[in-house]
Amino acid sequence: YKLSRGASIYFTHMPEYTRSSQQFDKQFFYNSILWTKENIGEITKDISVYNLQAPDKIMINTPISVSAKVKNNGANMEQNIQVNFYFNGTLIETKTINSLNSKQEADVSFSYTPDKFGVFDITIEAVPLIGESYVINNKAKTDVLVPGAILNDKNSATLVDVNGDGFYDFIAVNIGLNVVQTGHYEVGFDLTSYLGVFFNEGESAPSVSQNFEKTGEANFTYYFYLPSIKKLELNGPYKIQNIVLANNERRSIDSRLQGFVTDVFNYNSFSEPVTVSNTSAIDYGIDTNGNSLYDYLVVNMSLNIPIPGKCFVNGKLKAEDLNMQIYNDYLEAKDYSVAGIYPVSLVFRGMEIRKHKINGNYILEGIGVSCEFSIGQEKISQYFRPDVVYSTNFYSYIQFENYTNVRIEYPRENKLSVNTDNEIRIPIHNDGTEDVNESFNVSLYILN
Repeated sequence: YKLSRGASIYFTHMPEYTRSSQQFDKQFFYNSILWTKENIGEITKDISVYNLQAPDKIMINTPISVSAKVKNNGANMEQNIQVNFYFNGTLIETKTINSLNSKQEADVSFSYTPDKFGVFDITIEAVPLIGESYVINNKAKTDVLVPGAILNDKNSATLVDVNGDGFYDFIAVNIGLNVVQTGHYEVGFDLTSYLGVFFNEGESAPSVSQNFEKTGEANFTYYFYLPSIKKLELNGPYKIQNIVLANNERRSIDSRLQGFVTDVFNYNSFSEPVTVSNTSAIDYGIDTNGNSLYDYLVVNMSLNIPIPGKCFVNGKLKAEDLNMQIYNDYLEAKDYSVAGIYPVSLVFRGMEIRKHKINGNYILEGIGVSCEFSIGQEKISQYFRPDVVYSTNFYSYIQFENYTNVRIEYPRENKLSVNTDNEIRIPIHNDGTEDVNESFNVSLYILN
């Protein structure tokens, strides 16, 4: 099979470099090169549109200018070439090029004023000539964004001392924007040292989202926890860069590669981080029902809160080199209204320890502290991972509470199925701490 003159040939991959290509793929690729060579100079009618020039982003109700080049690739002069301008699929205007000699090109331009927010496509298309079969190059197309908000470069960074102790706890990064359409927006950025060390909190760059109910100038405020910088012992000035503004669909609508530089700051003026200490830690068992078995294993440690806030501590209990991992019971956050050092207890269920049938010393690790601080009406959440490990006293697992819990696994959608042996099989699980070494009955009731 040989394609006719002017036909289009497309390849979804390069046959030479794709493992899945078959021999006939390669042969088709080679044939297409020969066909292309044979067809050069044989197209008598061909109009192309290229070099489309249009802004990537424009403000609503602002006129834009769009242009492109129209070329006659055919062998003969063409007259009355009609060129259409479409905005998001709607025909806006048509212009006529009186004549184009063979290989001659002309500039064509259009203007339009968008009146809606969103992402729209812009197309300039030459109407196919009578007898023109190769029309894939008759149009050029691009996208234009009409954003509901843009960055206005009115940015700042100030230090915040929450409790007035003379040490700064947060740096408030303010990113300015102009809101044209009310709604939900998000901004993200990188905070770095002057030489480029990233100060990300956790595994992601700083970001903040907000719903704006009024149009006009506004700003995002992100509070960055300064002890995260203090531990790196890096003074300011710091850089805020790679600022990205996104809409409610998380589509980027504006950005700045280079944002701004803060004032000079001394990290010694920053507050200390939240810490957990095991220096005076103790552990003990609690028997709540008087049967001489521990219902809980408690580890008491010290929590240092440098600024007022609500915090709770979590951790996991492990047995060294053995498959045991138990998380402490969740406790509601305590309100620490005054900065200071406070006792904190991590409580582990005795039945969970006994179920693993592993004797201690147990290792307490993976300690984390979740806190919420207040700055005016703002609630700032922070999570800390103090590098603290604690080893308990020795315990035998039989010192802890036991319980029996045999349960039936309910079938999906509460439907029983019968296998080919005319049997109904129901899984039974032992979730208790002890082995079940005696027989027991399971009854199946079928109700009409």
